[in-house]
Amino acid sequence: MSTTQFISWFSIKFFHSYFKNGGEFSQIYLSPVGELQQLVEKGVLKLSKQGNQVSGYIALPTYLDSIYDYIDAEYYYCVVYPKDVEIIGKTVFENHSNIQKAYYTNTKSGQQSITVKTKTFTQSIPEGIRIVQVRDLSGGIVREVSTGNRTEIHVDLRNSNDGIYELWIDNMLQEQFFLTSQELDTALAIIQLSVKELKENDTLEVRFNSIEALWNYKIAIKSNITVAEDQVEIRDFQEISFEAPIKTQFSSNLIAYEFNSTSPITLQEEFEESPRLKLGYSDQYSVQTKHMEVKLPNPSSTHLKRFETGVHKGKFFLSKIVYI
Repeated sequence: MSTTQFISWFSIKFFHSYFKNGGEFSQIYLSPVGELQQLVEKGVLKLSKQGNQVSGYIALPTYLDSIYDYIDAEYYYCVVYPKDVEIIGKTVFENHSNIQKAYYTNTKSGQQSITVKTKTFTQSIPEGIRIVQVRDLSGGIVREVSTGNRTEIHVDLRNSNDGIYELWIDNMLQEQFFLTSQELDTALAIIQLSVKELKENDTLEVRFNSIEALWNYKIAIKSNITVAEDQVEIRDFQEISFEAPIKTQFSSNLIAYEFNSTSPITLQEEFEESPRLKLGYSDQYSVQTKHMEVKLPNPSSTHLKRFETGVHKGKFFLSKIVYI
């Protein structure tokens, strides 16, 4: 007879607006850290992934009435990594770098940003400061350093678990930061699970949004085709219009009409529709104006670039050359 039963503790569902099917984001894996990882190593916690959902189950001895007789920390942490790191470049982050990462918590909705620090770090401080403290989220002092006359101190937290801490300088809160020994260069986000909130709602939804990019089309047409200049346009797409084209010499025998969208378009894995080119033209076989309508291929998100100059400098764009 089994003396242990697995009880559901939490579920985290992942979504990304880049993907279809309601944005379900299944190409991720979850890495528990700190005290959550300790629960896994002890066999207390079992993680199970199905589709875009990761669930945690507690191995509860039958002589205990509740999993919270087993759980003694206030907060637990894990890190989300994508299976395809290219999705990072297609995701909106308030701040995302080696020292700033997105994080989600079940105490607040939406994406936030937090500074990341390693287990040993150097902290710059203003002149005249006497005491620097690192505190946990319960207010307990984890580390205290007397500065003397120094404006830079070394902080050693190698004996502390991964998690969110607070930096206090002369009893003034400076910032919260995520302490970790993990490599987070390819991480999408940090997740904080508040045990108090899990008692009320055991499900957390983590939603990522796609970046936006201007679309650029170069319509290359053979020079022996005469285009009716007032009859060349790209019809509105997703309520986004395209600017009047700029005519350029593409090559010795090709003329190009370059179109830019007036507003950026949110990246998607696959669009259900495409822009359409309307073109009036004549050729060597007839001087009478003919008309064509061409379904344009959507630019590939793998060719995402930034404008380096001009009014759109720094903005993302996708470009596609179409030969007619």
